[in-house]
Formats: sequence, C-alpha cells, structure tokens
Amino acid sequence: MKRTISVIAAAGLLALPIAAAAQQQEGPRGWWGGWGDHSTDCPQPKITNEKITEDEARDLAQAYGNKNLPGYRVDRPYGYSGGYNTTCYQMTSNGGYQILYSVEYSIDLTTPKGDRRNVRVDQFGKVTPFGGPFGVAGVQGPAGRDGAAGPAGAQGPMGQMGAQGPAGVAGARGAAGAVQQWASFKDFHFDTDKSDIRSNDMNKVSEIAAYMRQNSSATVGIDGHADPRGTDEYNQALSQRRVDAVRDALAKAGVQSDRIKTGAFGEQRLQCGESNAACWQRDRRVEVLIGTDTASR
Repeated sequence: MKRTISVIAAAGLLALPIAAAAQQQEGPRGWWGGWGDHSTDCPQPKITNEKITEDEARDLAQAYGNKNLPGYRVDRPYGYSGGYNTTCYQMTSNGGYQILYSVEYSIDLTTPKGDRRNVRVDQFGKVTPFGGPFGVAGVQGPAGRDGAAGPAGAQGPMGQMGAQGPAGVAGARGAAGAVQQWASFKDFHFDTDKSDIRSNDMNKVSEIAAYMRQNSSATVGIDGHADPRGTDEYNQALSQRRVDAVRDALAKAGVQSDRIKTGAFGEQRLQCGESNAACWQRDRRVEVLIGTDTASR
C-alpha cells in the first residue's frame, strides 16, 4: 500500500529556536524532530512516499514491544491517518540550520492497566521510542545507607543587635526588708601570741549571754584581730583562734550558735599605727557587736 503524505508538522516549526539551541550544545551531527527529540538521523532529501505499510509498521512496533516492553500490546486503531511528515533540523557549520524531513508512523502500545508507550516507525522500518530511547522502570532497589555527617561549617558573624524594646510596666513595690544595725559592746583583749580568754574578761561572757537572753531577736557578732608582728598567714590563723575561743565561751554560757556571727581579719584592721606595746595590745582583740533588725525606710 502506498499513499502520498503532505501534512507538515506545524509544531516542528514552532520548536525551531529551542531545537536549534539544543543542537548547538550537542554538536552538528544530531537531529531534532518537530514532534520530539528524534535520536535517529532524518533521511534526506525529503521523501514523501512510504517504504513500508501501516500493517508492517504495527508488526514492527509489536516486535519492539515484545523485546523491550514486556506486557505492552499495540492498540492504536487502524485508520489513524497513516504516516505523516516530521520536520527535523541539522545544524550547519556556520551556526545556521537546515530543514529535513522524515515520514513515520506513530503507534501506541499499552498494558491492561492502561500504561502507555508511543513509538515511531520510520519509512525504512526502524523503530525508536517517540521522544528518544527509554527503558522500562525496574523494581525499586533498597534505600541506600545514610552518608556520614559532614563537618560543621564555620560560625557566621554575629548579627546586628536589634533596637531596645520599650520598658515593661513597673511591678508593685515589695515590702521593706529588715536592716541589721550593729552596736559595739565590750571587746576582749589577749596576751601576745595567745588565744585564751583572760580571767578578768570572763565576766564579759556572762554579760553578753544575759543580754542575749533578754533580747531574743538580737544577734552577736565577734570579729578577731592581731597586732602587725608576724606573717599575714600566722596572724590570720591567730585571729581565728581568738574568735573560736570567744564563740565557744558564749555557746557554753547558753547563747545559741545560730545567733553568733563570726569573722577573722588578722592584721588587716589595725586600730593603732605605732610600734609599741600599748599600741599592739589594742590590736590583740576580739570586737563584740550586738545586732538588731530594724525595718528599712
């Protein structure tokens, strides 16, 4: 059976600029069809007389399907306008293009599920997938293992500080706290390099204990000191021993330990700057302070 074909694919002419650009990327030997990317060469010069019949084209398409597309069967009905012209482009050496033609059959193959593939059978009996060769998707393989985490990138620069927001509403003023007021009581004095309470100072222990019993909210503070002779480390330890002696005596006299506050300062807070026995005696001391809580104003 022979018939003359005169239908020119308008879509091929519209696709010319894109096809020509793609051809320039792939080199001067490729061919581009107006109805798709034809991976086979278009014959030249133009030939409009079919070399094979439509029945032969269908048989060739089915044979291709049996080999490459298992389960696909030719189903495009007869009378589908036979062959038609497809415009192809060939790039020339000067960067232009030359229009060529290929007469072909377009044949569908489908599966019972409705999957569809389209092939072209050219006038010489060559079968290729329409739009370029393709394969049938295989069974999806198992997921690959996650790759190792890459190293952390360098820390970016600190962003610009934003504008300060408006001040919040001031909260309600809290109740006034208690302030402890301290008053000097009677100091204990010590012999050189000694931390024992002198016998004539033991009455001070009784007086302090009596005052604490009469004033249940009072606190007693005892601060130990030493004269400047000796090293800082030695004097610090000596002042601590003097404080411990007074504290133990007060506790024995009945003053609760949680009402006694202590501090040891070595030679840091001298009362006298002269280098004589009377001055040094003034600094060998434990100061006694009585504290009472009063509401702050």
